Amino acid sequence: SALIHEFLQCYPDPAPEKIVWWKTNFNKVSRILISTQEFSYLVVLEERNSYFLLCTAYPTWVNKVSKLKNQYQRYWE
Repeated sequence: SALIHEFLQCYPDPAPEKIVWWKTNFNKVSRILISTQEFSYLVVLEERNSYFLLCTAYPTWVNKVSKLKNQYQRYWE
């Protein structure tokens, strides 16, 4: 997907203008969330030793956008 390609071009630095990304922990596993700047689409990757595993990708619901924005902003503070 284009989001993953953009992410791989910048990781581990902050993303360029087209996408945003941040890390979170889920069940003691490091996950990377990649989204459009509008938070309208989300890709979730698990970080492994030498690769990333695609967990899921989906369009986000309007009521989830503010939660995603808050997670993103807290990560980069």
